Amino acid sequence: MSAERKRLVPSLVVELFQTERSAYRHPIREALRLGDVPPSISLRAVAAHANESLDDLPKLARLRGIRLTTAGELAGEAVAAVRHALFDRFFDPERSYRETLLEMRHGIDLVRLLRASADDEEDHPLVRWCDRWLSTRQRLVAGVENDLAWFAHSPLLGPVRYARA
Repeated sequence: MSAERKRLVPSLVVELFQTERSAYRHPIREALRLGDVPPSISLRAVAAHANESLDDLPKLARLRGIRLTTAGELAGEAVAAVRHALFDRFFDPERSYRETLLEMRHGIDLVRLLRASADDEEDHPLVRWCDRWLSTRQRLVAGVENDLAWFAHSPLLGPVRYARA
């Protein structure tokens, strides 16, 4: 196997760690902003799963000699903070919810690619971890997708009623 292909798993694990940090923070933030409504339940379920993944990923990385703290991670954190400070607060609840859902879909695509790469490298424990993750996360994200309809059937939440987190 080429060295270039072997470098894909480490970069994907680092990216997944960053993505899971967002998958933990953003759904919680959105749920707090929305309040006690059905979409908040689905968002919190994804955040709980991301929190479990954040426990697993450092162990998976350590076993493979992967450093999770990189300049890219710090840059990603900075971009997330700026996004929250400047943009998320001004989006209406429905749009912010859809942006969070897009991030969740990115995580699923990322783990699909990680799984294929791990399979190519015959890293069977990582393949199994990806399979478990995908099985759970796809079900949870389907719940978030289904809750999109809530915004169509609910009163307009406008920026004034959109609580600050």
